Amino acid sequence: MFALFGQSREWHCFHRETAVHFAQAPLIQAVVKRKIDIVVPVRNEQDNIPVFIDAVNGLKLPGSVSIGIIFVEDGSTDGTLDVLRHAAETAGNVSFYSLEEGFGEGPAVVFGMSRSHADAVVTMEVGGGHPVESVPEMISRHLDGADIVQAVRRSIRSRPLYRSVGTAVFNAVFRLLAGFDTKGQNVYYRLLSRKYKDSMVESRECVTSLRFRLPDSSICRVDKVYFDAEDRTRGKSKYGFVRLARLSLDFMLSVMPASRLCIIIVLTLVLISILALFVNIPLSLVVAFGMLWIVVRRRKLWHNNILSRMSSKEQHVA
Repeated sequence: MFALFGQSREWHCFHRETAVHFAQAPLIQAVVKRKIDIVVPVRNEQDNIPVFIDAVNGLKLPGSVSIGIIFVEDGSTDGTLDVLRHAAETAGNVSFYSLEEGFGEGPAVVFGMSRSHADAVVTMEVGGGHPVESVPEMISRHLDGADIVQAVRRSIRSRPLYRSVGTAVFNAVFRLLAGFDTKGQNVYYRLLSRKYKDSMVESRECVTSLRFRLPDSSICRVDKVYFDAEDRTRGKSKYGFVRLARLSLDFMLSVMPASRLCIIIVLTLVLISILALFVNIPLSLVVAFGMLWIVVRRRKLWHNNILSRMSSKEQHVA
């Protein structure tokens, strides 16, 4: 009995000492990674993609952040797809989707966002107009509590005169038609938390323009970071004057509120009547046809769920 009692006391002391040992040992906590995807639309960017990947993977980021890169290839005619295949095989954080047909930069960006399940996404271009060096600051702002971090381009060097003039005209007309200023989001280079990323994917009017009315500060923290850039520092721009004009019109129509469209229709009808009565009927018919085209185009942009028609012919998910 005494022997058993002695063994029991020794067993109790062992457990007590073990408990004290574990209580004094440092706590080991699992580090939960914050996943952030960078979504990049690409078309004929075979030379820029490797440079971009190296720049992203060379960034100094907090250890709690895991970076993924999602490329959305949209109608390339060079070796872009081959470069993406190689990158996906050699870099563990690279995914890509090659679309069945060319849909344009805006839809490609939103398609890529719809494929991301990360805590946040950064949307940007690959050609150098959106400097990779701004990504760490955007992520830092997000980790500090920002829901949206919008990059704002302060200046752009080496830009053709027609594009500078066109941008100024576009900003003025956009503000008149859409009801908000684009100076605070003159590029689609931004970080979105998952909540606002999902909201943008579901919003059809943002698919074309990639512009939206920034949420009120009382319900969403919006930070801004600023950068200076050169016009297309790597590669050649794919946007000529005609394509830029067409895209600009689609941008404005896609975000135009119905109330402003109604006002424009009424004012145009008055103008058509004046032209028909006091100038000439053919000119009034031209204006009427233009107004009808705008109404039809606006309806198509708002009711065309382009994401439902988009699919990838090839993909690799990291």
